[in-house]
Amino acid sequence: MNPFFVKDPLRPFGIKQTIFQGSGCIQKIPQILEREGWKRVLLVIGPHVEKISTGQKVKELLEEAGAECAVFSTIKPDPLILDIEQVGIPLAREFKPDAVLAVGGGSTLDSAKGIAIVGNSNHTIKELMGDLRKVDPFGPMAHSTYPLIAVPTTFGTGSEVIRNAVVTDENGRKIVLMHDCILPKYALCDPDLAATMPAPVAAAAAMDALVQAVEAYVSLAANDFSET
Repeated sequence: MNPFFVKDPLRPFGIKQTIFQGSGCIQKIPQILEREGWKRVLLVIGPHVEKISTGQKVKELLEEAGAECAVFSTIKPDPLILDIEQVGIPLAREFKPDAVLAVGGGSTLDSAKGIAIVGNSNHTIKELMGDLRKVDPFGPMAHSTYPLIAVPTTFGTGSEVIRNAVVTDENGRKIVLMHDCILPKYALCDPDLAATMPAPVAAAAAMDALVQAVEAYVSLAANDFSET
């Protein structure tokens, strides 16, 4: 029997983040910034979200908190490493934020994670591809990564509550980044934001969520937590 599929009764499970859930919880942004003492915020926001009321509301909340803000919104579906490394990471290195605030769908959140883990280091995204927990679980990377606040506007990928990101290289190949340090410190799951999304986006996100739920249910590597 493949030992990978043997259930381990000692397998750890931990949640290292604070999750706010419910209508209007986006209003918690100023409170979080004040609590943490974060005065400089890099806002990573989807281009569609930036143009609608959600984007305006987020900027008003940052202004209310008295935070200095830089904005990165050059984000495409299946985010490109090229965009992140040519625009997002240089912006982070110049602005030197206290935290990264990601507002948008899974592509936006994954872009923010790429910026957060690379922006305060001398690495490139490709140098950090794979499961970094095996090589640097508690080392310098964990201390250099910018803290993340994730505000999802769709609820298909679950990127706001997981410790990995998927980005795309110049050949269309998916690159996975995985480390505890890119698990957002805060996740604000406000259902009101999903109502602002175009119908095709909402439908695709719903199907994504359903597929992931089925995958967890039928997986041979399932554990007691995933089956409840």
